[in-house]
Amino acid sequence: MPPFAVLVCGAGPVGSTLALALAAAGVRVGLVEAPAPGAAANGAQQRPIALSASSVRILTTLGVWPAIARDACPIRMVHVGEQGRFGMVRMRARELGVEALGYVSDARAIDAALGHAVAAAPGITRIGAALVRGATLRGDRVQARLDPGAAGEPHAMLLVAADGGDSRLAQALGIASDRDEYRQRALVCTVTPGRPHHCVAYERFTPAGPLALLPLAHGRCGLVWSLPEARARSVAALDDQAFLAALQGAFGRRLGTLHAASPRLDFALSLVRSRTLTAPRLVLVGNAANQLHPVAGQGLNLGLRDAAVLAELVADAVRAGGDPGADALLAEYTRRRLPDHRAVVRFTDVLARGFSSAAGLPGCLRSAGMLALGLVPPASRALARRAMGLGGRQPRLVRGIAP
Repeated sequence: MPPFAVLVCGAGPVGSTLALALAAAGVRVGLVEAPAPGAAANGAQQRPIALSASSVRILTTLGVWPAIARDACPIRMVHVGEQGRFGMVRMRARELGVEALGYVSDARAIDAALGHAVAAAPGITRIGAALVRGATLRGDRVQARLDPGAAGEPHAMLLVAADGGDSRLAQALGIASDRDEYRQRALVCTVTPGRPHHCVAYERFTPAGPLALLPLAHGRCGLVWSLPEARARSVAALDDQAFLAALQGAFGRRLGTLHAASPRLDFALSLVRSRTLTAPRLVLVGNAANQLHPVAGQGLNLGLRDAAVLAELVADAVRAGGDPGADALLAEYTRRRLPDHRAVVRFTDVLARGFSSAAGLPGCLRSAGMLALGLVPPASRALARRAMGLGGRQPRLVRGIAP
């Protein structure tokens, strides 16, 4: 198999976006695609995904967004509140001068659009039905070891671990990570509200954990409800009527009576952070670098910014006749991405822990903080820009420029 400039291991949304960006810049890229997922993973494809404004700009620049936009719902306003308390924050797109704060789609539509784009891109070599089980440095190259039965052992100047949380590749290479269990599970499904959602996304904090209702196309709402493990399993097992009653009690009646719940999915929640973003001729992106709590919907958006920055650095190096796996490039990637990673990890972790149970902040302080935030427009605008992924230095893809 001929050498690649970059070999991306993992064809999820982050890995596929990176491969598309590199191919658009004329970089020879290989993309290792995992075997077809099982039934449980297929079910997870129905989960709602909130794409930030920066993510939409990245996908638009790469020509992928129109295929997703057909069934995506804009977020015109975000309403943040706490069950039984007076403080709340509203962030409106029009007050920030944007059409939408973001959009909500489902994982299946995003994966399908990226998959079609990858298949049509002439500069991407797809290596299908394989898992990377390790890699070996050979001078200025790194050789990937695929699962037995996969054809060949591709080599490249730069290897990218984009294989998701608990990255198999990172573990095989001995890259350590820190793991904190939230002792919560997220329940995911769709429901139909009794009143129109008017493109409003709700983030409601309850003593048991955060609850998000996200607007979907065709009047539906996507639910991501975080609960203590035992409570989550018992709620997931309820029949539809009992489940909707429990959800109604936690969310309230801002959207009228909730009905028509889809089958529930649930998964464990933890914070996993790699201790390094790079190793010799290796970069970790997306969930391979940071696996976050779903509160505020930041995980995929953080990973797409990883892809945008890495594609820009690699494209510049290749155009200049340089080495895309050079130590200096990897150091610059860490310098540019680490502040964003730290800020988003801190933001989501504080929200997840500070608003749940007796271990969080006192209720009066939380309410006062949200009330103050809502009364100080510059503060709420700064929070909105952070959630939109538009704070700080922006890579070319976010600015609408090819990498």
